[in-house]
Amino acid sequence: MSIQRIFLRRSSATEWSNENPVLSVGEPGFDYTNQVLKIGNGVDPWNSLSQFQGPTGATGPAGQDGVQISTYTKANLPLAATAGTNALVTDGTISGTPTMSYFYNGVWYRTFDNSVITNQTIDLFILAGQSNAHGAADVSDLTSAQATQDGLFYTSWHDNTSNAESTQNYSSWATSLVAGSTKGDSNNLVNSPNFGPELGFVSRANAINLTTQPIGILKYAVGASQLNAGDANYSDWDTTATGTREGDCYRGLLSALSDATTKLTNAGYSWNFKGMIWWQGESGASVSGLNTFIAAVRSVLGNSYGVSNTSQFPVVITKIGYGTDLTPVANADAYVGIVDSATYGHSASQNHVGASAGGSSDTNSNGVNDMFDIGEAFADEMQLAISGSTNAAWNPSSITTRLWLDMDDQATFTSSSGNVTQIADKSGNNYTFNADSGSTLTAVNTAQNNKNILRFDGNSDATSYTSIGFSSTAVHKWFFVVKVTASDNHDALVTFTKSNPTLQMIMFNMSGAGVFSGDWYMNPGTSMTGNSTNLLNQWVMLSAEFDIPNGQASLALNATEYNTNVAQSGLSTMGAGSVRLNDYQNNADSDWGEVIFTENVSQANSDKIEGYLAHKWGLTSDLPSNHPYKTTAP
Repeated sequence: MSIQRIFLRRSSATEWSNENPVLSVGEPGFDYTNQVLKIGNGVDPWNSLSQFQGPTGATGPAGQDGVQISTYTKANLPLAATAGTNALVTDGTISGTPTMSYFYNGVWYRTFDNSVITNQTIDLFILAGQSNAHGAADVSDLTSAQATQDGLFYTSWHDNTSNAESTQNYSSWATSLVAGSTKGDSNNLVNSPNFGPELGFVSRANAINLTTQPIGILKYAVGASQLNAGDANYSDWDTTATGTREGDCYRGLLSALSDATTKLTNAGYSWNFKGMIWWQGESGASVSGLNTFIAAVRSVLGNSYGVSNTSQFPVVITKIGYGTDLTPVANADAYVGIVDSATYGHSASQNHVGASAGGSSDTNSNGVNDMFDIGEAFADEMQLAISGSTNAAWNPSSITTRLWLDMDDQATFTSSSGNVTQIADKSGNNYTFNADSGSTLTAVNTAQNNKNILRFDGNSDATSYTSIGFSSTAVHKWFFVVKVTASDNHDALVTFTKSNPTLQMIMFNMSGAGVFSGDWYMNPGTSMTGNSTNLLNQWVMLSAEFDIPNGQASLALNATEYNTNVAQSGLSTMGAGSVRLNDYQNNADSDWGEVIFTENVSQANSDKIEGYLAHKWGLTSDLPSNHPYKTTAP
């Protein structure tokens, strides 16, 4: 049989568009380029006709809801999340372009290759001990910057804060440390007028990058508690006793560790224990008891909390001036550091540091509450404990310095024809000081306390200017060990200068020929001539502090101030400038031992610099009697 074919009117898309015919009513036309069928209505040309479609079909099943993806930068990725949580990280690749990520065990990974974007594991520090660890310092002393710190915080305490048999309270984890909410009283953790060392510790830890991870504080303290068992009137930290008020503090600590870590894990955080601060010793303490306690804590952390190398778990303890001297514990263990609380006003007459009700909250008169200061000192010492170098001889390489010239270290000298032509900086900032044209600087061996020195004794002996990138917002403190052997009016020892606008700060002889007093010329500002002692032909340690935020300067001789908080109008323009030694208008004859420039140095580290310099250069007899390193080097 013959097959009849029906062909529709058809053309390419181009032909239809160009011809643009009017199809009769019901007349079909097919565009075989785009597979489109149109039906004419006898009125509208092809280009105006709609594509043919049948009636609407039945509604299909609903699709699944889309997943909402949060967007972050690397810097603000959450510290906690459920395993497998996804996020878009706008700068997540190595080159800083967007990438998808996922969270697992504290780490954010790139989805496309499973490489690490950032590790958000929390480094936990335990803070434990007696009432000072709990805190009695005045919150009202704190600035707004001191009062809030970036870290996680947890505390456990008892209704009766001096009796570990009373009800134990457990906080939630806070995502920042806020003054007034870091000390529990009765069953309350808000609006406390007091704080402990936690705020200063976290402030300093973040400033010095104590760890590469976010920081968490786990605090548990019991007032008037004893380390050793034996007195039923007091709670204690005995690790084996089980009676009433026997071992109850230790049991409370174990309970706090369990509760805190469980809550962290349940909230999606990953964590590890990084160190412990221990402040106890006013009563009921002993070297053997503290050794036993530290060993027990290290064992628990290893057996129950995954800490490896427990013998190297870092601990910082506290020396109490009027209690048992626990220094031997630190001396015997390179991973145990010690901070002397007497330096921060702790005494038999003032049992609570940083509390004005006990006498003074700022015994150092540095404008900072003593408790905040000692918290910072704990962080500095913890840095040494983490590296296992607490009983190593301290030197400025342990801290951040802006400039460090050590004339005893002749490896830093470049010499030519018997004269030193260049001095290299040991701060790591790679500054160099070159001998000025015509200078004959001389290295002299074993000239002071068996140390080498650098001698400037010619009429033109000086260094040329070296540019240094000083901060425009810091508190600068500069230390010098020097002996001036001859000095005329306007002889200069140190010159700092900058332009646009002009600022000059010069250690200058403003007292006349044959005199050296450590005067400073300030332009603009108020020159400082507070020392009346002629220091000529004496090895001395001089320091100058230039407090940019407060616009004031202080000077000290052998760690005793002779000008204090002198208002200086020119400091507001401080910043990068140039420094030279031994010249401005005239050159002094001088022997140099050491030069150290710091920025925002803590009181604890300032004390260490003074102790280091005094012991190294034979100046300990000139330190004040209450200096923490009067008898022992840091």
